[in-house]
Amino acid sequence: MQRALLQKVELDGLFKEAVDEETVEQAANMSSQINLVWDSLLYEKYIVEYMLGLTTWEEWLEVAVEKFELAGASATDIAVMVKNHCSSESALEGMGFKIDEIVQT
Repeated sequence: MQRALLQKVELDGLFKEAVDEETVEQAANMSSQINLVWDSLLYEKYIVEYMLGLTTWEEWLEVAVEKFELAGASATDIAVMVKNHCSSESALEGMGFKIDEIVQT
């Protein structure tokens, strides 16, 4: 009934367009959230591998940064995150974590 009324007042196309735009926006938001969760996991993997002294940590950092970019994080936010992390020589004391704490749990 609502569709017939919209067609009668010639707003049917406008309504469909609004729904399509809303669907596209929801899909973009969901994609961004998925990328954010995914890159957070990759980032944590990079941290663990760095703390364990594994040589693959740099690859995981690169992948995590790519996913942060896909999720819409700004270049500044990404740069600050990497700069402040335990793999950085200028990282703040206490910003990282001790791998022993994780292994013990």
